[in-house]
Amino acid sequence: MLLMLKNGTIQRIPTKIYGLDKLLYGGLDIIKTPFTIVIRGGAGTESTLFGLQLMYGIALSLNEDERKTPFQHPIKPCFMTSCHRIKDIETAMLDRFISTCYYSLTKKFIEKSYKEPDLGFLTKTFFDTSSIVCAQNPTGKTPPLPIDKIKDIPDKLVAESVMYYNNRTQALHYRTENSIADLSNMIYRLSGDSINSYLDENEKKYGKINNLLYRLLKTKLIETEIKNISLPKSTATKEDYLSFSTIPDMEQDILLAIELDNTKQYSQKQWREFIKKMKEKAEISILIVDDETEIPANDSDILIDLYNKVRSGYVLHYLNLTHSSHQSSVLGEHQYKKRDFGIEVFPSLHTYFKKKKNFHRSLIYTHSSIIEDTFPQYLSRKALLKQNDASYEDFINNRNKYIEDNLEALHPTDNVQLISYDILKKIFLSRKAVGEIENKNLYQNETGLVTAIIGGGNTYKRYLTIGSAFSAASNGEDTMIIVLNKEKHLIQKRMSCPARMRDNICKEHCKECYNHFHLMSIYPEYITQDEFIYMLGQRLKLAYDKEAKRTIKRIIIDDLQILDYSFPLLEGERDFLSAIMNICREKDISLYILCDKEAKSKEKLRALADNIVCTEKDENGNPKIYVERCSGYYNPPSKLYCGVVKKIDRLFECNEQFHKNSENTYSYTINPVYLEDKTVPNIDHFWK
Repeated sequence: MLLMLKNGTIQRIPTKIYGLDKLLYGGLDIIKTPFTIVIRGGAGTESTLFGLQLMYGIALSLNEDERKTPFQHPIKPCFMTSCHRIKDIETAMLDRFISTCYYSLTKKFIEKSYKEPDLGFLTKTFFDTSSIVCAQNPTGKTPPLPIDKIKDIPDKLVAESVMYYNNRTQALHYRTENSIADLSNMIYRLSGDSINSYLDENEKKYGKINNLLYRLLKTKLIETEIKNISLPKSTATKEDYLSFSTIPDMEQDILLAIELDNTKQYSQKQWREFIKKMKEKAEISILIVDDETEIPANDSDILIDLYNKVRSGYVLHYLNLTHSSHQSSVLGEHQYKKRDFGIEVFPSLHTYFKKKKNFHRSLIYTHSSIIEDTFPQYLSRKALLKQNDASYEDFINNRNKYIEDNLEALHPTDNVQLISYDILKKIFLSRKAVGEIENKNLYQNETGLVTAIIGGGNTYKRYLTIGSAFSAASNGEDTMIIVLNKEKHLIQKRMSCPARMRDNICKEHCKECYNHFHLMSIYPEYITQDEFIYMLGQRLKLAYDKEAKRTIKRIIIDDLQILDYSFPLLEGERDFLSAIMNICREKDISLYILCDKEAKSKEKLRALADNIVCTEKDENGNPKIYVERCSGYYNPPSKLYCGVVKKIDRLFECNEQFHKNSENTYSYTINPVYLEDKTVPNIDHFWK
């Protein structure tokens, strides 16, 4: 029987494990049942949590309201273990569920997409809110508490990190300076001890809590059966061997997970019989065994190995999709970590370069002429120009026109000889600030480009980059600054608007500009390239205002050379910068990277960037700015640009335009008066 049918097609089943579904191209591709997943993991690999999370995630997908299944009743998963007490499994499941709910809630608050008027729904559902624990504790030192807000909007306080859930105490705590978690700052304790305890008969019948959970967070409380089982020794008699392959009866026969310990002693023949019995019991089954257990290769549909490695003195967790039948998967090694909300998988760096069916497209591209677009290229061009009228009919009817446009763009009638001012404006200012003069197909104001600003110390690298960020902010575009091994207050000092240096007058518009700057701080720890890239991608997915479509449009990496000294697991690999650039190009995000000219990463950056800007000072101490490479040309491509800034505090200016019947607007630009153009044959001396 085909398990998942919708409009006659097979659906993928998301696992709900962060990062894992990317490796499975959206989820489990169950062509036929029974379907078996085997997880092998030794001590310290969190294999139990991984199996629990996988089982519950599959159950959630099977219980989704939008998903049509052949089942006439809710899916009730069953977890059997010979390794842990039932109480421990129940606690782990409840902790993970609550932490996941709060994590999803936090993301909704960030995106301003949480519209529920009750800002205490989650807390009131899972916690005993009859009294605040620390307020009733005479021995503890009670911090000053916003009692009314704790009672009225506890969910919002958790989303804002004013309060937090601690799975050690199974309680909500008020955040304090010394980060304690005891009776002195405990707010509410859990009112239940398992997921099932919140599913009384009334909830099973009417589903009031689950309806809200699903509407708000796309999750549900699912009744889960948990059992203890035991296995005989491998030296058992034939009669005992039959009991080895006997699994206790379940209430339902759809989703089953079994965790066993001391499994290395059993033979492949025994495992073949055991897996066969599991498949008879459940349509989807998960088997969790020790790391060196020999499982027959063809008896499992997916085989996942979990193990630990030591790198630079740090213990890291790795997942290996060793075997996958009937499913497109990114096989190989990938990192993962245990979070409060469970396991989070970081797809390997090479997955960010992989494009499905790219060879077929490239075959078509290669055999079309350079001035003729294929249909996929036509669609990409329409998307770049923000035009919503793309259609196959338009493509066919206007094909010759588009060819003529491309041909004319190669020799535009308004081709002017640009100077350093024009090029710097093109590189550093946002497209809205530049204007609409570049209206030819090949000369659009491109975004998603990588700009490297390379120079010695105190040569205004950051000044130029911050000026570019303010030009974006003045047009309502958000910038994320990736800060390596620096505290927030150190960056705040450097975030003075260059245009305000002219007269130091703070206008009403200034505050609005600063609302478009955000920091992503990275501290020296055992963060790998896979984790860094994954976390960057997760932050880029979140909007700052979903309805207003406010997303990151510009990224600044501050002081790339710090990677050479403070991040042993980030520095040295050639694909790291390429992966960051690839993400930004795909998402149409402009990337600016500041780098010292003596840094080890300089040559990689110089080779990969679209624009290369070099900074130094002339004999009078004035900033000298070279443009070694520019992605868009009017002039011959090999032309070098150089400008000397006579008054650096006058380079950027923000002018207010007054409108009689509407709000005033601002124009952030570069002042050409204080930029003197220089002719240079080369800048070889700069790199010596």
